[in-house]
Amino acid sequence: MYAWLKLIRLPNILTVPGDALAGFCIAAVSLNKIISFKQAYPIMLASIMFYCAGLIINDIIDINEDTNNQLKRPLVTQEINPFHAKIVAVFLLCVGIFLGLYTSKTTGIIAIILTLNILIYNMWAKKNNVLAGIFMGLCRGLSLFMGASILGWQSITHITVLIVAIGESLYIMSVTMIAYNERQDTKIGWLKFMPFGTLFITLSYILTIQNQPSIYFVILALISTATAFKCSYILSGTVKSNITIQIVGVLITNLIFFQTALIGLYNKLGLIFAGVALILFNTNKLLRKHFYTS
Repeated sequence: MYAWLKLIRLPNILTVPGDALAGFCIAAVSLNKIISFKQAYPIMLASIMFYCAGLIINDIIDINEDTNNQLKRPLVTQEINPFHAKIVAVFLLCVGIFLGLYTSKTTGIIAIILTLNILIYNMWAKKNNVLAGIFMGLCRGLSLFMGASILGWQSITHITVLIVAIGESLYIMSVTMIAYNERQDTKIGWLKFMPFGTLFITLSYILTIQNQPSIYFVILALISTATAFKCSYILSGTVKSNITIQIVGVLITNLIFFQTALIGLYNKLGLIFAGVALILFNTNKLLRKHFYTS
């Protein structure tokens, strides 16, 4: 079991279902609809299925390269049989698509597009820094779209939903590009400011269109942007490999604050969501000591 948890990068899983729930909530706020969180459960599960499948496929394709560079990966050490990993990856993709189609036709279409995006990333795009960033960002944006699509086609064409999805996509795109050369000491350059910039612009836009944003949204938004800004400062100059890996983990975990801020826009239990965000953030921090995240 431990080997499988390593394979799916357990710490990162905590940041995954929040995409769908955040998309669902921001769509409800944008369309002024009353919702129940139970409606989002299948898509939250589907997003986890797709994420895990993508990571497994990634390690299957990279097994020869990892034999030289990542000797502790479960497929390299034979803790997990590559054939078994292939079966699990296909199963997870099928379950994800089924859950999407079960929810709605629109959600099912997005689930299929997300599946194609995962395959394109792993089989082709990840060989190039920019393409890797674009397709990885699209994975997160499409997960958010899946959540929003629960409320119908009109939700994913709403300007606010589009801006939030693009914002998160650009955020993950920049984090992926920063992580691309994490195995060696490197200069990040202007790219280190992109995670902060995308969060700042996206959350500022949401703040301007809210008549009375909750104090908890403001607090979580400030924590999220402040964390990204601190990371950009740490990534100045020539950055050691271990520092880059650590900061990439923090930037991915930072999505928790971004997601819970969006969720809190709909639900008034802002204090609970703030507490959940802090618990998940610190749980992720603890798990990163025992599991790799990239």
